Amino acid sequence: MSRSPVGEDVEGTLSKHSRFAIVSVVLGLLAVLIPLVLGAVSMAAAAARPGPVALGTVGPSLGFMVGAVRGVILSLPLALAGFVAGLVAGWRPARSKLYARFGMMVNLLFLAALCLFTFAA
Repeated sequence: MSRSPVGEDVEGTLSKHSRFAIVSVVLGLLAVLIPLVLGAVSMAAAAARPGPVALGTVGPSLGFMVGAVRGVILSLPLALAGFVAGLVAGWRPARSKLYARFGMMVNLLFLAALCLFTFAA
């Protein structure tokens, strides 16, 4: 299949997705999943403690919040890097921009939710 100078194949379809776009989507999904996983693990660890919950210890619901906050702190650099990778992928010519746009949206939604919850608290 021959390619035109614009980057389209002869049939008129755009070429494959950029690696930056795929990285943007993967980092966005990781940024969303890491707080959920760490929250669930912390909740399970807090619920597995034997005996009643004493004053000053972390219960299951607070354990989820502690794990989720740790996950958000770890995911913030991933979301920022994923958003930048999506911008780079969007600026590259002759590539399909679907994954770039999806990755930017996922990362931007994570960052917007982080700002909303930070300022609401």
